Amino acid sequence: VAWVSMHDIGYAPRTLVWNQVPREMGKIAAASLTHGWKVPTVKLLMIISFIQSLFMMWGFYAWQPYFLGLLQREDAVWVAGIIAAMISISFIIGNSLVGYLTDRVKQRTSLLLAAATLGGVAAIAVGIANNFYLAVGLYLLVGVAMGLAGPVRQAFIHRLIPSEQRATIVSFDSLVGSAGSFGGQLGLGYLARRQSLSMGYITGGFSSLFVIPVLMILRKICLPMDDLAAVDPPDDMTPV
Repeated sequence: VAWVSMHDIGYAPRTLVWNQVPREMGKIAAASLTHGWKVPTVKLLMIISFIQSLFMMWGFYAWQPYFLGLLQREDAVWVAGIIAAMISISFIIGNSLVGYLTDRVKQRTSLLLAAATLGGVAAIAVGIANNFYLAVGLYLLVGVAMGLAGPVRQAFIHRLIPSEQRATIVSFDSLVGSAGSFGGQLGLGYLARRQSLSMGYITGGFSSLFVIPVLMILRKICLPMDDLAAVDPPDDMTPV
């Protein structure tokens, strides 16, 4: 059904034969560097994605054994289902707050700084908490922070990329985030096995706070795109 009824829009399809694929891949890699990594503002946002991903994916997979251990009911699978639903709701709440807060905050970096601080401190507290209900509540705050930061950062990076290169750079940004997720799961997984799951949350929370100095650097650049009231740039704009 999707193959027949759904069509990509926003670009002109063109014919590509197999012997052109290596050259096309080279063009995509070059565009990723030219319009992505070599643009200081975009690079900073990618670094933020990398740092946040160090904890985010590991924390999501680790909460089930950690919380059930605190509850001392590892057989209570239904509890994990309820918590999973609550986490989804926390992300939705974070997403819903974006519209409300953008009407009251002047800069995107202000929202990202607030979300990073809330998420990092709450993640550390999850590891320190020795109470099931407190730990779950704190992790829901992490979900709210992630739900808030995601759309704001995505909108920010979209404003910094020419429309023709947008899909390429967004995919490259996702690749950088996946690299952080891969490293975080290895490192925090090893730490949790050697120490404890709580130590993994404490370390992961501290690591996520390293986005704050990166955000401060981004804020000092004083981009017009950081202004939430700014008019969208033209599609052919080249980022500075």
